[in-house]
Amino acid sequence: MISNNNLPVSAAYLPPQDEVFTFLDRIYSTGTVTNNGPLVKELEDRLKDLWGVKHVFLVANGTWALQLAYRALNIHTGVLLTPFSAVPSLSSLKWERIPVSFSDINADTFNLDPKNLPDVTGDVQALCATHVFGNPCEIDTLQAYCRKHGLKLIFDAAHAAGSLWNGNSVLQYGDVSAISFHAFKIFHCIEGGAVVTSDDELAEAIYRMRYFGLDQQMVMKSVGTNAKNSEWHAAMGLANLNYLTHILSERKAASEEFQALLQHPSIRFQHLQPGGHTNFSYFPVVFPNESLLLKSAAVLEQAGFQTKRYFYPALNQLVPGAASMPIAEQIASTILCLPHHHRVSSAHRRQMAELILNQF
Repeated sequence: MISNNNLPVSAAYLPPQDEVFTFLDRIYSTGTVTNNGPLVKELEDRLKDLWGVKHVFLVANGTWALQLAYRALNIHTGVLLTPFSAVPSLSSLKWERIPVSFSDINADTFNLDPKNLPDVTGDVQALCATHVFGNPCEIDTLQAYCRKHGLKLIFDAAHAAGSLWNGNSVLQYGDVSAISFHAFKIFHCIEGGAVVTSDDELAEAIYRMRYFGLDQQMVMKSVGTNAKNSEWHAAMGLANLNYLTHILSERKAASEEFQALLQHPSIRFQHLQPGGHTNFSYFPVVFPNESLLLKSAAVLEQAGFQTKRYFYPALNQLVPGAASMPIAEQIASTILCLPHHHRVSSAHRRQMAELILNQF
């Protein structure tokens, strides 16, 4: 047994201090710390180039990114949502007082299953689909569905930095995407997120909404909110951006190694979406039943490996009166995310695999 020093399930990648301080020196030289300063704009520009999109707006967090997307699209009567996602996918709708309904997921990819999408009528204005654990949705089919039913298409891309669809960033698709830059994401600003769109009209509305209602000329055109982010967070993002390709490569190799170590007829892994390329941002394992999950989690925790039931429970189970989503509920009750980041070594993965396989 190796010493793992209580290995967390997630950990923030921290670039070399001197590279961060280079950007902090620029903050001190300008005296600008917030209000759409030069580092925020530089990060937005670099991300636009990286992702091949027209507009990126750095905001305080991924939840604000979703709420601004709904506001900019004037969504207020109903959204069709995946039941298998993080709580902000639902809470953003609740805080905007938008009614929500659900459609079940694919048991293999964990994303919305296009084959089960309902023939929506009436008050539903938009579909919000999550690229679960960075695994791209079946984007082409979802776009066709939204065109058929006259729906706006919003992607909850919280996990999806570096994920691709047909060779392009997943952030190029849909009306708007919301992404998180929380410290535990593949790319982070410690705290933060972004609204991403190539629609100029939406972009203008989002710019005003995140900054009190002020337009690019600092004229108050509407009543907005304060969802902007700071130069300090942008500094961390700019320093981290130089390591994104390396992190993506390491996560892929680690996932492949871990999956090979955990081969067992009763253990399942997320299937990668055909046509897509995941960023391997998490390492989820599906157990045959909840009892084995809890047993394995307890043994891992005792050995110092933190785990997380992510996502649990299914979101529909948090909404009184919502329809049952049997596939999402089954996956949510049997899925466990294991430590998967730059501090996890091959020896750690071997030890975790041995502990889990010994429970069968």
